[in-house]
Amino acid sequence: MQLTYLFYLQRWNVKEMLIKQLVQLKGLSVEKAMAIANEVGCPSMLMAEFRNCGNGLLSDLQYTPLRKIGPATSKLLHEFYTSSALR
Repeated sequence: MQLTYLFYLQRWNVKEMLIKQLVQLKGLSVEKAMAIANEVGCPSMLMAEFRNCGNGLLSDLQYTPLRKIGPATSKLLHEFYTSSALR
């Protein structure tokens, strides 16, 4: 119980919170979430970029030297971050 309490007392920065949020979504590993967070920085910037660029924004983003985020994951994130419920 003590460890759980200390976990919640930790101060998280915006990028870490974005990573925590992203890994909750199906198909997003920690590696993908870290690559996205490093690229955009914060959720509001991600939302703005998706509104400007569309659902293919992250499809070519590489999270390892040989792997990309891909169009399916980019579309999932686009739908999540541009839904009218977030406005």
